[in-house]
Amino acid sequence: MNENTLLKISLLSSLIGILLILFISESIEPPAYKIKDITNKDIDKLVTISGELSILKETEGLYLLKLFDGESTIVVIAFKNEQIILNNNERVKIKGKIVEYNGEFELQAEQIIKTND
Repeated sequence: MNENTLLKISLLSSLIGILLILFISESIEPPAYKIKDITNKDIDKLVTISGELSILKETEGLYLLKLFDGESTIVVIAFKNEQIILNNNERVKIKGKIVEYNGEFELQAEQIIKTND
């Protein structure tokens, strides 16, 4: 094979590999957690928590929410970067990152999905 053909094959293989990695990473679901099971080891981890929410405060740029999973509660920070209308006592599944603020765990929401559980 000549050099030009090898270059085209390697570029095509690289592109297919990158697209495959992107597709797989989008379809992987973060692990489901119970709020009571969150520890310091979970800080900065991407998790999914389901429960009932109540709105503590709404500002121009974000929601401060409280999520109750049937046993424990956690504060959720949700930035208003997409159109979603949230109501008190709504069942939701939240994907986000565990962070610590003032000695307490919080969930920085990346995605909020309303459920009918």
